[in-house]
Amino acid sequence: MTDARSASPLREFAVDSVPLSVDTELDMARKVLAETDPENIHDHDAMIRSAVSLSMRLRTLTAAVEAGEGR
Repeated sequence: MTDARSASPLREFAVDSVPLSVDTELDMARKVLAETDPENIHDHDAMIRSAVSLSMRLRTLTAAVEAGEGR
């Protein structure tokens, strides 16, 4: 098991890329939500996978929204 002091924050693994359109990102976010909704809340590994998937998708959706606003 990894020592918490040596672990890297999830944000360090975020992908820096050109954001897709907001509509495309929303479609992809809906897909990830549909995929993670049925996961078993008592399955630790499934919850970790879901959290990572949702976090990454939220980051790309936020980037698309901000790019659309000229930020």
